[in-house]
Amino acid sequence: MATVTVSVGGQSHTIGCGPGEEARVAELAEYVDSRAVELAAGAAQPTYNRLLLMTALMIADDLATALDDVERARESAAADTTDASAAPATAASADPVRMRAIAERLEAYADRLEQA
Repeated sequence: MATVTVSVGGQSHTIGCGPGEEARVAELAEYVDSRAVELAAGAAQPTYNRLLLMTALMIADDLATALDDVERARESAAADTTDASAAPATAASADPVRMRAIAERLEAYADRLEQA
């Protein structure tokens, strides 16, 4: 098992991972740390454990939102496939706008991960 030492919230942690996964674990830890820094910048200074919990909840909220967006896109695509024969003009005009909004949101999440 490989290990990598990462820093989150000003504390170092040695994390076990699969061989070759060290860079990805370090990248993810940088992202978590950047989100923790956002929270720590607020007026209240939470304990380390509370900071990690709040950070995890913030990231979980981001993920849940992204998964909801994907599910809505799937439902929309399925509905459009079903409705395509009944109202092709409506399906064609509504989908690109909704899909672009979802794509932009997912790209923003990806950009945040790449910057971390």
